[in-house]
Amino acid sequence: MEPTRYEYGSLEGDSTIRLLEMSPATTDSKLFGKLIHAQFDNEVTRYNCLSYAWGDPNFTEKIWLGANQFIPITNSLHLTLTNIGSTTDWSFTAVEDPKDAKIPIWVDAICINQEDIDEQSQQVRMMYSIYARAQFVFMHLGHGQDGDERIREICATIGRGFQAYDQDTAGRLNPEPIECGTYGLPPEDAPEWKILRRVAQLPYFTRVWVIQEVVAAKRHVAFLGSTAFDIGLLVFASLNVWRHQLPVFFREANKRLYSENTSTLGSLGVLDTETAHPTMGTRGVLQLRIIFALRGFMAGGRDVRLIEILYQCRDADATDPRDRIFALVGLSQDKYAPDLQADYRETVEEVYMRVAKYAIQTGDGPRVLCCAMGRVRRPGCPTWVPDWDSKSADGCLLHTWSIEDEKVLQPTAGGDEPRFRLMESHPQQLASEAIILDSILYLGQEANVPAARPCPDPARLIKNLNIPYPALSSIRLTAMTPTRLLDELMAAFSASAQYPEDSKSELIWRTAVCNQHKGPSTPAPSWWGSVLPALLIERRMLDMGLPARIFPPRDLNMFGEKIREVSLVLRSSYTRKGYVGMVPMDSQPGDIVAVLLGCPAPVVLRPKKNVYELVGEAYFHGFMDGEALTTEKFKQETIILV
Repeated sequence: MEPTRYEYGSLEGDSTIRLLEMSPATTDSKLFGKLIHAQFDNEVTRYNCLSYAWGDPNFTEKIWLGANQFIPITNSLHLTLTNIGSTTDWSFTAVEDPKDAKIPIWVDAICINQEDIDEQSQQVRMMYSIYARAQFVFMHLGHGQDGDERIREICATIGRGFQAYDQDTAGRLNPEPIECGTYGLPPEDAPEWKILRRVAQLPYFTRVWVIQEVVAAKRHVAFLGSTAFDIGLLVFASLNVWRHQLPVFFREANKRLYSENTSTLGSLGVLDTETAHPTMGTRGVLQLRIIFALRGFMAGGRDVRLIEILYQCRDADATDPRDRIFALVGLSQDKYAPDLQADYRETVEEVYMRVAKYAIQTGDGPRVLCCAMGRVRRPGCPTWVPDWDSKSADGCLLHTWSIEDEKVLQPTAGGDEPRFRLMESHPQQLASEAIILDSILYLGQEANVPAARPCPDPARLIKNLNIPYPALSSIRLTAMTPTRLLDELMAAFSASAQYPEDSKSELIWRTAVCNQHKGPSTPAPSWWGSVLPALLIERRMLDMGLPARIFPPRDLNMFGEKIREVSLVLRSSYTRKGYVGMVPMDSQPGDIVAVLLGCPAPVVLRPKKNVYELVGEAYFHGFMDGEALTTEKFKQETIILV
């Protein structure tokens, strides 16, 4: 009898799921099992769930259900099930009885009929509850390499080192930073750090579905190959390495460059220290941080809105762009809202529109627009609808928030009462109450950094910094960015009659950094005004080939890097009435600068007949704290965004 593809029976009721009963492994590496139907909300039903990285999407392997029926699966899933089935050592896990690891398991690719869109949508809506009711969630991180079997002892050793440091420095005002080779930590060149880095950078940690699967779980067991261990060991070790910024994961080509010259290069705005110093697979570690922050919030009963989760998790990977929404809805306080339920019959654009409209209707209009701003737009969607498939956050420099801080801080240009209205007769349009400030007349030069182009003559610029020339090829330089921007702003403020002469010096440097210190919630310190002339002098000295060091490196570095951060996404602007500010890179002469009621910062709009396209947020000193709302020369009007 010829083997045939398994035919799924229909699931009855809203709480019915399929579970996979695995058969003992065979010598020829074939996988055998049986699918059963069960009520997942029945207390008698005991099962585990699998969380893993799909990997190569091609179905090159099979799992046999009976003698002649099979379900095609990926090679990654085949290896994952094989690894878990062969695990015998549970001593570093929460599994007390090995029999608990052998109960039926829920695996999305097998237990959901992937060819039935209606069933797929219905089961995805239940996934948070499915994972939450499982006895264990098996987190298969990857298939492992030589040495990875040591991961649990490595994490335990590193974790003990950080615990000892915390105990030793408790109560000290300014303790010395922890270093490699102290408190029992491995030396800087020890292989343990390479193993930890490799594991922390595994693709598993950047999957969007992993966020829900791990947050929902009552208990976890992590697997690296067939090595089982407590995921808490890895989380504690990796987050502490990230928190203390231990210099153990530099790119070798830039290691000496960063350690010897980062202050000077950073202060000049020519070196992105995040690029030269990529500690610990940043994306994976930061997602771990978000995951366990969400676990803490849910355990403590704190509700988190979907728009907050979407913003914080924007760097996660999803094969299907719709899953950027469907994989996270279950974590939010909005999870039961009819407008947010998974429906794979809809297009990506329909899903993103539906989510944006729901958020606007529930009072999150300013955050929706914040997330929609930036260079990447979703074809087929209005400019006010975020493209959640884009990982860019370049539109949120002036207005951002964290799920760890419920308070949305500065600025408050449009007050705290959003005035948005959806247009039922025109689904692509959004009405907003606005104050038109002016139109753009001139724009400054666009920075070269987003195009990743090196400085035209980097050797001349940094010949006094003792950098081996081969390292230059891996450095992204922003030639003249700080002084170019400052020169533009000095010329613009000098030509403007809108500002008192005695305030222009301060306005120049505050505008260059958008009046930010470490973020939108912290205004730039006044002493940065004294850093400005030192920065200009040092840059001129370096340009002439002279060694330069006037101001303390750390102070120059902070100021210069903030200018560089701003200049990556904004450029200087001069309006017809003489207002000077920073606007998105994509701005054009003739674009409108406006304040939308309820939005924290001014925005740039592009006129299109009787409607406007949203370009992005802008900084204009004198309009960041609601001044436009109380000035008689400006009037409110209704505008239409498309």
